[in-house]
Amino acid sequence: MYSVRMPTDDFYTFTLPPNAWSKKPYPSTFKMTMDEAARRFPGAQPIQGSREVRTRATTGVTAAKDELYGRKHGPG
Repeated sequence: MYSVRMPTDDFYTFTLPPNAWSKKPYPSTFKMTMDEAARRFPGAQPIQGSREVRTRATTGVTAAKDELYGRKHGPG
């Protein structure tokens, strides 16, 4: 029997840098990938204990989009 390795992504809660409404760093209200956090909140730092591994959808519409447009995968 063989096993199929499903692609996964790591999601974290991040400590976000201060902004106009918050003068101190604060935790994000939702989990993001490292790439998403870097793009949306430059300077955000992951809270390591909050790591959550999620299996990426590989069927249906998502798989069709990935095949049509390609998906940039990280190492592994």
